[in-house]
Amino acid sequence: VTFTADQFQGIYRGKQYHEPDFAEVLKRARHHGCEKVMLTTMNLKGAKQNLQAVREFPDMCKMTLGVHPYHAGEIYGQPESEYLNSLRELGESLLAEKPSPLAAFGEIGLDYEYLDRADKETQQRAFREQLELAVQFQLPLFLHVRESAEDFISIIKPFLPRLPRGGLVHSFAGTKGEMLQLVELGLEISVNGVSFRTDEQLEMVRNIPLDKLQL
Repeated sequence: VTFTADQFQGIYRGKQYHEPDFAEVLKRARHHGCEKVMLTTMNLKGAKQNLQAVREFPDMCKMTLGVHPYHAGEIYGQPESEYLNSLRELGESLLAEKPSPLAAFGEIGLDYEYLDRADKETQQRAFREQLELAVQFQLPLFLHVRESAEDFISIIKPFLPRLPRGGLVHSFAGTKGEMLQLVELGLEISVNGVSFRTDEQLEMVRNIPLDKLQL
């Protein structure tokens, strides 16, 4: 769940339609058999918002920690390493808690569809530096790959021997060939609405090994 998205604050297409109602969202989810929810972190600010929700609903919610490629530029808009140091310190403090609120490290990766948000060089640097953090934390990875599979694979491949818990490529919308390369690395694949828009994507989804598929 992207708890920090406008919809969970009651905002749709820029207009406030209702008060934030996350407690009701969780209640409905539980009614339909969903016992646990993972809140996806997009940046440092979002991590703090997610943590508040996890503190409020600890029996049902855990969270990820990481900077989405859309927000990669934020990391380098401050004095060198300050942002990543804050991310590291927050991660260390949350991992020290028993049980830890952290379920995975992410959402990290590459997105070349929206280069107006962060250019390729910035995204790649952020991805590499966060993978170094992931090795320290030893959490499963929550990964983002959009229009960038070749660079994504070349960056992540050397890290995977040091990340035995593997990871999930979230909402994958690429080709069958790209998906099979990701699976070959030991990664799992999840799909949602964006994965079913073209015949090529449908062919990709048909070929995901069932033991690697998440919805």
